[in-house]
Amino acid sequence: MSDGVSPYNKAPVEAFAKAMSSEIRKRMSDGGLIPVTSTPEEFGSLMRSELERWRPIMQKANLKLE
Repeated sequence: MSDGVSPYNKAPVEAFAKAMSSEIRKRMSDGGLIPVTSTPEEFGSLMRSELERWRPIMQKANLKLE
């Protein structure tokens, strides 16, 4: 698809948006959470950047990913 959203991602994103009533959004916000959706590519990029961010700490603590 030209917008970067595959049909396998579109349906869950739409369902998530419908399920997020204003009450649920407020409860999440009150808890410090911000619900977001993304494309698979954006999620992959986030995971790679988080891994690089936390890698030095994990290595120092001798933690291993399994």
